[in-house]
Amino acid sequence: MIKVKNKKVINETTLALLKYNKKRNIVATIAIVLTALMFTTIFTVGFGLNESMELERMRMVGGDFHIGFKELTLEELNKLKDHELVEDYGIREFVGVGTGPEFYGEQVEISYGDESYLEHSFIELTKGEMPKEPKEILIETQVLDMLGKPREIGQELTLNYNITDVRDWSNAEGKTDTFTVSGIFEGDELSQAHFIYLSKEYVDSLRIPENNYSLNIMTKNSRNLEGKAETIIKDSGYIPRDEGTDRTGEDIIKFGRNWAYTAMEVEGMDFSVVIAMAVLLGIIILTGYLIIYNTFNISSHLDIKIYGLMKAIGSSYKQLKGMILRQAFIISLWSIPIGLVVGYLLGNKLLPVVTEQSIIGSNFKVSSNPFIFVFTICMTLFTVYISASKPGRKVGKVSPLVAIHAEDMDKNIKRNKNKTLNIQSLGKVNAKRNKSKLILVVLSLSLSTVILNSTMILLKSPDLNKYLEDFINTDFVLAEKAFFNYRYSTPIEDEVIEYIESQPSFKEGGSIYYNPGTALEVETDQRMSIYGFDDEILKKQKLLLGNPNVDINNLKSGEIIVGVLGESDLENVKAGVGTDKYKLNDTIEIEVEGNIHQYRVVGFIQTDNTNTARFYGFSLSTNESGEEVSVSDTIVFMNMEEFGKLYKEPSRMVYQFDANDVDDMAEKLNRLTETKPTYKYDSREIQKDSLKSLENLVLLVGGLLSLIIGFIGILNFINVTMTNIISRERELSLMESIGMTKTEVIKMLNSESLHYVIYTGIIGTIFSIAVAEFLLQPVMDNLHFTVYKLSLTGVFIVLPIFLFLALILPKFVYSKLRKK
Repeated sequence: MIKVKNKKVINETTLALLKYNKKRNIVATIAIVLTALMFTTIFTVGFGLNESMELERMRMVGGDFHIGFKELTLEELNKLKDHELVEDYGIREFVGVGTGPEFYGEQVEISYGDESYLEHSFIELTKGEMPKEPKEILIETQVLDMLGKPREIGQELTLNYNITDVRDWSNAEGKTDTFTVSGIFEGDELSQAHFIYLSKEYVDSLRIPENNYSLNIMTKNSRNLEGKAETIIKDSGYIPRDEGTDRTGEDIIKFGRNWAYTAMEVEGMDFSVVIAMAVLLGIIILTGYLIIYNTFNISSHLDIKIYGLMKAIGSSYKQLKGMILRQAFIISLWSIPIGLVVGYLLGNKLLPVVTEQSIIGSNFKVSSNPFIFVFTICMTLFTVYISASKPGRKVGKVSPLVAIHAEDMDKNIKRNKNKTLNIQSLGKVNAKRNKSKLILVVLSLSLSTVILNSTMILLKSPDLNKYLEDFINTDFVLAEKAFFNYRYSTPIEDEVIEYIESQPSFKEGGSIYYNPGTALEVETDQRMSIYGFDDEILKKQKLLLGNPNVDINNLKSGEIIVGVLGESDLENVKAGVGTDKYKLNDTIEIEVEGNIHQYRVVGFIQTDNTNTARFYGFSLSTNESGEEVSVSDTIVFMNMEEFGKLYKEPSRMVYQFDANDVDDMAEKLNRLTETKPTYKYDSREIQKDSLKSLENLVLLVGGLLSLIIGFIGILNFINVTMTNIISRERELSLMESIGMTKTEVIKMLNSESLHYVIYTGIIGTIFSIAVAEFLLQPVMDNLHFTVYKLSLTGVFIVLPIFLFLALILPKFVYSKLRKK
């Protein structure tokens, strides 16, 4: 083949076609903007959510350092901190813990931390300044509350504390001293402990065990933290030992990675999250593809004669395909930046709405990660490329002769010769004559129908009773704040219960008792979690499977109920089999405080937030292959009479109660939690508001997605209808010339558009039902707050809009065309 030097002509023709197809450019611009907008919004929310969750975990850990080296001497610390992998570091010298009745059940750590350590530990002063004088302290607000002191600087405090050896906490020396509060910082509810920081001069005056130093470091990035820690230790002349093991030997350095970072690694990501993200990205790509492809496919068909002439004068397949792609990418030059800006702003507006429904709450972090924009640009350009490639291939393969004589008529339409064509049937034939166009239009319109319908099903799915069952089964729940943060440790004081029960609005209530980590199953030597129920709590439990001769409200001595944890056990129990470990009437031997007690299993109930500490322990066990595996602790329930036989000092974990006047009791509890800030309460009304917020989130996110995709679908429908009429100007003129009136032509065009809508209604309904039955129902059945109900409301909302457009558009477009 002769190579023709026509690059300049190709470029000029491409730009000329771009300028000529102004309406095509507007539609393509809108499509690309919306595609980029959706990608940017998803990535902005995704990255923001990830970084917010990472920050949340850092708050739980107590800092954002990458690696922590523990139990160091000053000599070891100095060697480690000077390693080349260390970008920044902070030093802490642990002194001990606060003692005394005011700190009962709480861990108040007393130490010295340098400026870098405090900064990376999220210590931000709300009042005052850092300690300068020897006996000045920096103290947490919650610690002041425990001491019953005002949150003011300059006051003197007398503290009782132990100087503690971090390698042997039993080796402690009691101290009492008086300090002046120089600074106050807000404590974090998610933190596992509370903190007081002393001055360096004061700590140096004490006899602190030599291994009480810790070094926390930042490296260049959070990748391969374990490898970096081991390298630093080995290069410094020591032997690395992971934090989970005891330190033995003088040359061994104990270290720990910040799991806030390791939890974000791809290999640790939940597979269901990956699938959900892939499906969402696939929907966006498909949505963008349908309209961008359709736009350039119609445009290339209208300009096919030009491409045919270009082929005739020597343009290659590659050049002609490149002309289509180049036009698409030029339009992307201004479209993608618009989508980036609007999508980023929209994503940052949606982020706080999403985080409000998680434990992150209002502590969200707006992400400015450049990969948001990099990924968006790549994904949008990929969508544009695959959308414009097929029209490009089509014009690249076109024969010059065929192109010059091209018509929008399919010569191979099969017609029933015995059947007379009327206006309506002619419209049906016309709609079906270009099957690829018909399929694409119907798919595009059906996609928006399916998504809107799915959103409507989700909006109707939240069930208040099902939602409350898993979270709260009384009007109110009261406990220490730690209980609600999934780390129960401190029991409720008797005086608090007396205060509640003395209120006129109090109706009835009971307690759940739990002494963590104190029980063992004798046969397996595995830990057990044992809960004691007052009668009022016991009668609210629902037996999944029980001995017919046993009354759950009146358990006898030696009778216990086993908690069901896990889908497999739940299915077996519901089937009347029991769990993998226990069956009805099995005998269990339990060791508590050195005494062995024997019990009989008389029933099974499901564990949830209403009857447990909201977290479940795990023990190591050996499987048949000799490998160590983690096994969840067995959970058992018993009445308080039996629980009292096990424990000399039962620990009241939570108090659940009903009220005659909910508003009055809520007011009393607000006063209680103000005077005792370590307490918190939950209620049905609070959970109802939470569910309402969740519904609003579904409405906002689902509605926004439906709106955008629905708009694209409508835009595609308008685009197809308009270009379908404009491209057939000659054909329609010929029909009028042989006797068809303007009204008959419009009826024929209406019939074509109506058939698009009819096919969309059929396909959209089938797909909507399939998605609902096979995708939504399994997900909603597994959620604790939704009940699946099939609905086609979304279909009935969209179809009238399409019908309206099908009746109005043809008349409007054809009337404009005739005026020309």
